[in-house]
Amino acid sequence: MKTKTTLFFTCSLWCLLIQSQSFEAKLNNHQQGLPEMDFIIMPFDIDNRISIGKLNADGILNIEIPNVSEIQLPPNVSNDDLLELKHTLDFKCANPSNLNTSESLRTFNGGYFALWHNKRNNGWAGSVFAVSDTELIPWLEDDAYMQPVKASYYKLIYATEDAVIKTTCNDSWKSLDIDIDRVYIFDLNLKKGFNLIEYQIQDIFITNSDEITNKPNKVLIKSPSDISNIIWYAKYF
Repeated sequence: MKTKTTLFFTCSLWCLLIQSQSFEAKLNNHQQGLPEMDFIIMPFDIDNRISIGKLNADGILNIEIPNVSEIQLPPNVSNDDLLELKHTLDFKCANPSNLNTSESLRTFNGGYFALWHNKRNNGWAGSVFAVSDTELIPWLEDDAYMQPVKASYYKLIYATEDAVIKTTCNDSWKSLDIDIDRVYIFDLNLKKGFNLIEYQIQDIFITNSDEITNKPNKVLIKSPSDISNIIWYAKYF
């Protein structure tokens, strides 16, 4: 079944326990002298960016998740199959049916958090990472060459309906003589609209290899109950 070319959606709660779509957060490494910039996400591409707030001159992110917005779906995501939760999440179950979601549920990844200013670098002025430990950022940028650490990172996903997903699944990763069994624990309470989710790396398999980086082998994917420990860190362009 094909989706319509344009999705209209209504945002819900930022996350389950925050009864507001607006809040402030301090940018950890704000640079003095920068102009006010838009805080955006890019679910599919830079041309379909969505403003979710402002970075003011004092380094404060005034985050405002829009109540109503519109996204033009690129041709490569016009098929319903690409909007299933198994394609949205960063970690995949070997058997996607373990997620046990409604057949009608459709989701997409909110994409990068970013800073946007029309007069800087053709608009895209920097990427913003939401993490519990900045040591995780190099791995988020390049997991093929950088090592992970036990920490959390946060992303937005959009859901077309409410969904409670509480399950555990397994996966495996193989390369050369390395065989890794992985466990993913899901504790998601999604609401229709945008949802903040936390990927918490709880254990890491040490490969002892100069060619293959260490791999997360136990990850908790959950709807966070507390976002006060999030570090918002920018990489400026």
